[in-house]
Amino acid sequence: MPTGTYFRLREDKRRAIYRVLVDEFESHPLEDITIKRIVERLHLPRGSFYQYFSSLNDCYFYVLDQELTEVHALFATLIKKKGGDLFAALDAFGDAVADLLYDAKSYGLYRQRYLFMNAALEREWRRYREESEDYSRDIEHWVDPEKVDFLRAVVHHLIRRLFSEEWSREEFLSHYRHHLCWLKGGLKNDVLDGTVL
Repeated sequence: MPTGTYFRLREDKRRAIYRVLVDEFESHPLEDITIKRIVERLHLPRGSFYQYFSSLNDCYFYVLDQELTEVHALFATLIKKKGGDLFAALDAFGDAVADLLYDAKSYGLYRQRYLFMNAALEREWRRYREESEDYSRDIEHWVDPEKVDFLRAVVHHLIRRLFSEEWSREEFLSHYRHHLCWLKGGLKNDVLDGTVL
């Protein structure tokens, strides 16, 4: 979370800093981004960065939190909306998550987040998110936490493949529905919407 100093900046300066941060995080994996390059782009002394953010990770998480809808929060919303019906929520989730991921405004940030976030960074991101919104407990009210972890693994794998294999929206939804078919009926189930796969 940015410091109070960041929030006390003039709005135009805060916006300029934020635009550079978004551009950096959309364009490069976090491991390739340096504070040096950020402050040079902003024509700021390096120490100014630390007046605004405690670390590069903190800065990255702030941008993700502002720009992206976390897919877990989306799923929690759908579970509630569907009255706890897991499969109804999963049916609706495919199109809803595709709307998020393929939005041109945030595609680059989602791409960097899913292709390059390692396990340690993922744990730190979860801690950051839990401070602002506890979406995991929200889901656990409706679905067994082990099932949530299993579904998370399947969905995150598909999202990573979406970006690494550069799937179109239609390709992603086709793969998503195929995996959902297996979740509903087991790996022997090769029938999707009445069509044998």
